[in-house]
Amino acid sequence: MKKLKAIQTFAALCLLASVTLSGCGTSGAASGSASGGAQSASAKPAEAGEPVTIEYWHINSKTFGGPTIDQYAQAFNKCQSKYKVVPRFIEGVYGGVLQNLQADTAAGNPPAVIQVGYSYLDYFSKNFKYTSPADLIQNDSSVSPDYLKGFKENTLKLSTAADGTLVGLPYSLSVPVMYYNLDILKKAGVDTEKLPTTWDQVYSAAKQISDKTKSTGLVIQCSKDFWLGQCMIESNGGSLAKTADGKMQASFASAEGVEAMQQWADAIKNGSTKYILNEESKSAFMSGNVGILAASIGWSSAIDSGSSFQLVTTKMPAYGQKPLKAPAGGNFLTITAQSEEKKKGAWEWVKYLTSAEGYLDWTKGTGYIPPRTDVLESSEFKDYLKKNPLLQAAAETVDYANPWISFSGSAGMEADQKLLDMRDAVMNGKQTAAKALPATQNEINQMAASKK
Repeated sequence: MKKLKAIQTFAALCLLASVTLSGCGTSGAASGSASGGAQSASAKPAEAGEPVTIEYWHINSKTFGGPTIDQYAQAFNKCQSKYKVVPRFIEGVYGGVLQNLQADTAAGNPPAVIQVGYSYLDYFSKNFKYTSPADLIQNDSSVSPDYLKGFKENTLKLSTAADGTLVGLPYSLSVPVMYYNLDILKKAGVDTEKLPTTWDQVYSAAKQISDKTKSTGLVIQCSKDFWLGQCMIESNGGSLAKTADGKMQASFASAEGVEAMQQWADAIKNGSTKYILNEESKSAFMSGNVGILAASIGWSSAIDSGSSFQLVTTKMPAYGQKPLKAPAGGNFLTITAQSEEKKKGAWEWVKYLTSAEGYLDWTKGTGYIPPRTDVLESSEFKDYLKKNPLLQAAAETVDYANPWISFSGSAGMEADQKLLDMRDAVMNGKQTAAKALPATQNEINQMAASKK
């Protein structure tokens, strides 16, 4: 099986075309990203002659792009001397980033650049200070006025607030895909020439695997968000939330939403599917003991390089003849630096990461899909797809990606937690979907109304 290539060598990175500061190309990293909780490097002002510290918060662990970020910062720091990027890994995924941001901002030590999950767009834009890339582009003579036209229209909307303000630049773009361990499927007698295209077929194949082998049939990614839940509910014809008269209301407790969640829970109850949280689901699949995994394409690099079985990916299954809905996962880069000096350095770092070369290299290091049209249509990316067919399913899905729902207002993060509690209750068999979904929907809507 063709393995996804590792990040380009440091020497090659420094020779990549144009980014921001003289002599710099894309990629590289400071030695040692700090974990969440360490003192913020941005708290220390630069001494005369010292580089300005640009602290970059990210959610990429050691097995999910972290080493790639470290290499990026190392290359950036070696190619110029005005700024020093210090990556900081934040635990707790995107919710953890915003919780730490709230604390450090209150202490007067905000980072310079952070990754914000697409689902937190509304919450972030209404609760934190940031500098819009549109303003920076307008005042940067080194950037073409048509810079933003390089992004796909639907992906640029992922980091655009409801009032039309561009909050950040799309960076990590993922869509859910299905991963298949063909060795297990063949052992179970599942037809590997006609892989499942509907959820009924997926659950049937999972049961066949668990019945005929010692392996788990199916695992569905369950990170600290409701991303895959939204995908399943909306693909079945439901909706996670609806907006009327400018007000967002949870709407997932429809018959379609209940059906999608209960079908998943029933598969767990019959033993063909396991409910595994966070990155442990990826580890379980990579161990070779799971036949099918529904998860982010952003996991493809780690899965491909860390597995020894025959692996393929396909687009997410449909519910009968209903059209697929694929909420875009991943994050955008936004500048939270407050001083003008740090804003300038933060913008140089963001330009560095979001160059055409930077996006292509990030794809190679993580499996994320580039959000820029020029990169997607480049001969380099097309050649890369031919050599790395695992990404083909995701590339075919990008045009149909829809927004990852972001609940509004101060109750946004609480609403997200209620969705996770609901998912836990249903998948652990403590409540039926018919009971849990309406109750949670009412709680979220009542909470949102009371906190306006």
